[in-house]
Amino acid sequence: KILVVDDHIAAAQMLALLLDKLGGHQVQIVHDGTAGLEAAQSAPPEIILLDIGLPHINGYEVAEQLRKNPKLNDT
Repeated sequence: KILVVDDHIAAAQMLALLLDKLGGHQVQIVHDGTAGLEAAQSAPPEIILLDIGLPHINGYEVAEQLRKNPKLNDT
């Protein structure tokens, strides 16, 4: 399972399509940091591809909060 967090909708969709076609990965897309935190908490992914320039909460802040969550230690 891969979580893509990117506010550029077309880029996120293209990346998800590529990951699905090349590796058959299950991909979830969200478009802001808050949604990324919620998605990671509710269904912990194996990998998170995180944009740095997100609205409201930037990618650095999201990454910091994700690292503090013991539920995501294997992500």
